[in-house]
Amino acid sequence: NSVFSPTSKCGSYNPQSCLFAQICNICSFLALWIVVIRFQQVRDYGNHGKVNIASIILGFISSIGISIIGNFQQSVMMEIHLLGAFLAFFLGMTYFWVQLYLTYRAKPSQDRRWVGPARATCCVLCTILIIISILLNST
Repeated sequence: NSVFSPTSKCGSYNPQSCLFAQICNICSFLALWIVVIRFQQVRDYGNHGKVNIASIILGFISSIGISIIGNFQQSVMMEIHLLGAFLAFFLGMTYFWVQLYLTYRAKPSQDRRWVGPARATCCVLCTILIIISILLNST
């Protein structure tokens, strides 16, 4: 009777753990790449502020969390796995909300008409799903 998702549980056994770790590492790298591109994009729009710097820091730490989840399986190193999950999910969600804030601070543009609402929808869904996950795992 585990409180973890089936993904974390299945990722604890060989050979699945190797594949799970590799997928998480690739996703971590791609997330880092996206974070850097978005940081540069916001900076190119003229926003050189502390919020943009905070966003790249949140993005980096969240990306590291993804790698930690994959490389430290729950059955071997529970505490480290939980730390990675916290970094990936909670700081990742915070990163999403900061990006939404930066979207509406940018100069008006054509794509902001649909990007802002799309980001807001993703932020709300992410927040709701994390809350539901916590509630379901606590019962």
